[in-house]
Amino acid sequence: MRKPDQWWTHTWNPITGCTRVSAGCANCYAHRMHGRFGDVIHGRGVPCGQLRFHPERLADPSHWRSPQVVFVGSMTDMFHEQVQGEWVSAVCAAMTEAPQHTYVILTKRPERLIHDRFTPLRDLYMLRNLYIGVSVEDQATAEARLPALLHVCYGRTVVSYEPALGPLRIGRWLDPLYCVLAGAETGPGARPADADWFRAVRDECKNRWATVPFFLKQLNARRERTLDERTHDDLPWRIEQ
Repeated sequence: MRKPDQWWTHTWNPITGCTRVSAGCANCYAHRMHGRFGDVIHGRGVPCGQLRFHPERLADPSHWRSPQVVFVGSMTDMFHEQVQGEWVSAVCAAMTEAPQHTYVILTKRPERLIHDRFTPLRDLYMLRNLYIGVSVEDQATAEARLPALLHVCYGRTVVSYEPALGPLRIGRWLDPLYCVLAGAETGPGARPADADWFRAVRDECKNRWATVPFFLKQLNARRERTLDERTHDDLPWRIEQ
């Protein structure tokens, strides 16, 4: 059964590996997991910073019969500069072969989407069951990443405010957004978040004419989820329990 603080039911990693790009990556769980399980996740002796394509994993979603919410590339950034366009096109084709699922891709590199030679963009647009979002950790990263995402993605867009490392205001970008996911940092060396940061984003989502779903994963490293006497579990997609 899905954990209450998860917005997905499956992770799928046909591409693995990544490099740090901002302060939000300092305690990256993917790097931490690579240190423990790298041979299984990434391949024996392959460093985390070397991205790899795993074509043998492309068919995995087709084997999941019941509809799932799939976090695509939880151990990578699908738009990392080392990711080849052919890899993304192959992933898109695999998603097309398993249309019963909802897919979510999060990136810290949305500028790759507006690159003239990034031809898989048209494949991404064809997928009606795909949400594309940016991960931000504070106002500065939101200012840098959200305009790039919204420049090319006109629908089914998501913001992941995790790990939250500073206050955030995203009201002027909410109209085209389908969902905001938020959470404090967890794990070794977790940096604290302020509950007021999450209140501010929640209130922005709630005060729109068309309410934007707000999902709060955790308030702190202890994974407490109750904010103002309730949990916030709103999502634009349905999760089968």
